[in-house]
Amino acid sequence: MKKKFYWIVFIVILILVAIFVLLFSCSGCGTTGHPSMEYFKVKYCSILMMSPDGCDKVSTNSIVMGDWDSDMDQELDPGTNWDWDNPNSSDSQDNLAGLCYNYYNRKNESDCKKLCGCVDECIIKDPDPDGYLLKICEYLQEHKDTIILNKNPSEYNIKEFEEGEYQGKNVLVIRLDCCYMGDLAYIDKETKEVIGFSPGDI
Repeated sequence: MKKKFYWIVFIVILILVAIFVLLFSCSGCGTTGHPSMEYFKVKYCSILMMSPDGCDKVSTNSIVMGDWDSDMDQELDPGTNWDWDNPNSSDSQDNLAGLCYNYYNRKNESDCKKLCGCVDECIIKDPDPDGYLLKICEYLQEHKDTIILNKNPSEYNIKEFEEGEYQGKNVLVIRLDCCYMGDLAYIDKETKEVIGFSPGDI
């Protein structure tokens, strides 16, 4: 009886390992709509954003990707080769620039960096009546060295909000439209100012 139980446990573990490998391995990476695409964007954009003067001095092609087929040539070939004027060159390699171009339709270096969260000023295309999106964008700009952004802060939209508590204060918790379960911004109910931000849970 014990042997049968151990065999069942062993088989269940094997199945779970197989599912994990299928979900998170990179075989077949590079397929548009792959569920891990957003994960890789956040992973490599965070390298750009956390680099000293990353938005100004670090080129996106210098951020090499060793685990994602960003140039869509069906092979992993990490390197810095990338030309925005000739993105379909056979010399292109896997890096952040290729991810921006091939998976997010960004056509130049500036737009690629904006995708990662680099912005000069907050211009909200679809402002909310309370001005929270502008305040959230400005807060994220001020804290860009300590907060890893999932999205250009000027492109967020409000998904929903609720009352809650944050660091001992009564707050309005705003769930934004990116990423995973939704990034959260915390607005002090008295001052109406942003006092915190949390990236969404996977």
